[in-house]
Amino acid sequence: MKNRKEKLLDGLDLTNLVGAEIGPLHNPLVSKNQGHVIYVDHCDAEQLRKKYANHCNVNLEALQVDAVWGLHTLQQGIVSFRHSTMSWHPMSLNTSQTW
Repeated sequence: MKNRKEKLLDGLDLTNLVGAEIGPLHNPLVSKNQGHVIYVDHCDAEQLRKKYANHCNVNLEALQVDAVWGLHTLQQGIVSFRHSTMSWHPMSLNTSQTW
């Protein structure tokens, strides 16, 4: 029987897709070395570290946020991330193939 991660990622070629993972906190479904993933949350990593500072089950060192959804739409947050990293990681936002 497949576990949750295997079911969600079944049939996806992570090396050839760009995906957004919403709210991964310290335990993302897809790691950066598995594929091009944009971690999206309601605030930046520093704010999350403050929010979860007293939670013993949260690895504060592992928190990563690439795009902040916050007051923007999800698309605006991702587009903002894309523009800020364009010179280092050119990518297109293809909504037909996401995971």
